Amino acid sequence: PFNITTGRDTNGDTFFSERPAFATDLTRPGVIVTPLGAFDPNPVPGQTIIPRNFGNGPHFASVNIGLEKVFKFGRAIPPKAAPASPGGAVVSATGEQKPPPKQPIQRPYSFGLSVYISNILNHTNKGNPVGNMASPFFLQSTSTNSNFIFGPGGGGSGGNRLMTVRLRLGF
Repeated sequence: PFNITTGRDTNGDTFFSERPAFATDLTRPGVIVTPLGAFDPNPVPGQTIIPRNFGNGPHFASVNIGLEKVFKFGRAIPPKAAPASPGGAVVSATGEQKPPPKQPIQRPYSFGLSVYISNILNHTNKGNPVGNMASPFFLQSTSTNSNFIFGPGGGGSGGNRLMTVRLRLGF
């Protein structure tokens, strides 16, 4: 949501945050007709002032994806021996004897490669429109939204497709 203001200080409090009224007479001077309704920046007593956060900003959509692959290498570390049981078999809860499960081969080193792509569809997410009725950009988005709450930081321009590649060596 965003506020719609007249852009003037009509009550002398040095804040330019006065809100217009819903226009009841479209012939009054200064009335602005918008897709959100007709607004009167010079309200008279009895007119209904528009509420705070009356405007809704554009929708936000972002599709992100991350992939990772880990390669293990180095001399194989033998698996630890399982506790011995009669005949070397494992007895299940039902009394059934099964061969011991194979232990995965452990390697002392690993190399990881990961790719994270934010806004994979490269959708432009516009920022909230200008809500100042005195601005030539009234109800136009003049900025873009950056990442939604979380996501990779780093600043930069907002919301563009971003690819991060990471290499990791574990030992």
